[in-house]
This record gives sequence, structure tokens and C-alpha cells, in this order.
Amino acid sequence: EEASDAIVIVNDDGRITDANEAAGTIFGVKDNELLGRSLTEFFPDEFAFDTEWQDFQETGNQRDTTTIIGADGVERIIEYSGTAEIIPGQHLFISRDISERRERERELEVAETVFQNTQDALVLVDVVDEQEYHLNRVNDAFEDLTPYGRPDITGLSPQEMLGDEVGGDIQSRFNECVARQETIEFEQVVPGDEEPRIWQVRVTPIIQDGEVTQLVLVMRNITERKERE
Repeated sequence: EEASDAIVIVNDDGRITDANEAAGTIFGVKDNELLGRSLTEFFPDEFAFDTEWQDFQETGNQRDTTTIIGADGVERIIEYSGTAEIIPGQHLFISRDISERRERERELEVAETVFQNTQDALVLVDVVDEQEYHLNRVNDAFEDLTPYGRPDITGLSPQEMLGDEVGGDIQSRFNECVARQETIEFEQVVPGDEEPRIWQVRVTPIIQDGEVTQLVLVMRNITERKERE
């Protein structure tokens, strides 16, 4: 009863004979309302339940990911494992709702695509400690637009990368972003091999459990625009 995973026991006909509270949450009902109901009620019409059920009974074990539709109408992605004949005629299924995890994975895939394909230089910075920041990742555009490569800068602080003066300016901007927990924008002059470059920088915090854990920098070289102005 205290398990966080959903646990149900079903008979040979695929009807639920026992279930814990977590199972009720996944199936969208109170756990005692699951008793006697068929598993087929909770699968989409296109799910080949009869075939899957026969395979399960023949193999005795099954582990998979599938989609169910709860009695509350909510569609959930679950990860489950089944063991047949824990006692004659009774079969055990343990499952967990991974819908949020799958959604985060999809969001990360989209973010990764944007990260690598945008024309702006992007930098991901880890907030290591209070007022301490280490560069984590850069995209291809960053390497194309700056003299810095991935192996050269990974793990460096702004001061280690750009020197005390410019690095200190950038760190103070990072501090501001972390303190406000909101996106900030600024222009930053960075010395170059031949002439300084002027960058328009947008810093966005990534917040987890109320704390800023990383910063995303979007950088655009506006040196030529400034010269025209």
C-alpha cells in the first residue's frame, strides 16, 4: 500500500482483483473502484490486447512501455513489468507514470535542435556556487563566431576565459540574473586579436526547485552595426 509504483493483481481473464492506491491514480479512479474491472477498459482501441495478453501468459514475464487512458479521460504513458502466476491464476503488474519524463525528453530534444542550429552563439553555464560560474557547453555557431573552441573553454570561469576585467563584468551580470531570476540583456565589449568585438548578450536562468542551476547565453556580434550607427 505504501509503494509509489502502481501495483495490480489480475486474474486469467485480465480483470483486476487487487490494487494499491498508486494504481488508482494511474488509472484515474480510487483504488477500490478498480476491483473487477478489465484491463481492456484502459487501453486505446488500436492496442492489440488479446495478442499481448496471450504472449504474456506464454512467456510469464513482460516489460514494456505503453499508453493507457484513465477513467478520468487522461492519457498517460506508463512503464510496466508483469509477472505471471505469482500464485495460480493470479498475475502481478507493477507500473509507473512516465508521461512527464517523456515530455521533458521531447522538450530537451527540441531544445537541443534549437541549440545546435541557431545562428546566434549559445553558451550553457553551470551555476556552481554563489557567484561562481563554469562554462559547460557551446554550440557550433559560438565556435564559428569566436576564437574559442569547446576543449579550450569547458569548465572555465568568465575570469579564466576573458581576464579579470571583462570576466568580472560578465560575472556581475550573471550575479544580477541569478538574483533577479529573470532574463537580462546587455552589451559587452570583448577584446579580440585585431580589434574589440561588441556583443549583444541575453542571459536566461534555468530554475529548478526555486534555485538557478544554469544560465543560457545568447550572443550576437553587433560590432558592424555599432560602427554603422
